[in-house]
Amino acid sequence: MNQDTLWIPAALLGILYPGFTGYLFYSSRLLPERPAVHFSIRGNANGWMTRWAYLLLMFALGTGLSLFQVVMSLMGKPGQAGFHVPHAEYWLAPDRMHQTSTYLIGHSLWLACLALGFFAGLHFMIIRANQKVPPRLSLLFVLLVAGAFAAGVLLWERQLDWHFRNYAP
Repeated sequence: MNQDTLWIPAALLGILYPGFTGYLFYSSRLLPERPAVHFSIRGNANGWMTRWAYLLLMFALGTGLSLFQVVMSLMGKPGQAGFHVPHAEYWLAPDRMHQTSTYLIGHSLWLACLALGFFAGLHFMIIRANQKVPPRLSLLFVLLVAGAFAAGVLLWERQLDWHFRNYAP
């Protein structure tokens, strides 16, 4: 990813943030005043909170964690202690540092998009669970949302690793 393509994940994230927020608050009318938000391994509800507290928590987690990822990538400097990439002598050379930083920022933006998608899926599961009497979480939905997120993170990680292992001489 170069400076010219950095706008793609940035624009997508710029669309997803208000989309996530709108979805979260618009769909909240589908929740009871005290929705079930925690479930046993069998899908039975065993924890509730007020709708408003739940919405604030989901908003804080969804936007906060994904934004945290982006901020950390902007603050971190390749080459600092604890920062390791394959072929570090190549990627962390002074004439390549800007390229490496740009790639990492873009890659972090993609991860933030994945995180927002995960929290949107989690919210969808909570809505569906609370539409049943008594509230019950579907194991199929849990597997789909968690599996999609895990697959996305795995692909994200593999792309990151591939980039740094295969573009160096």
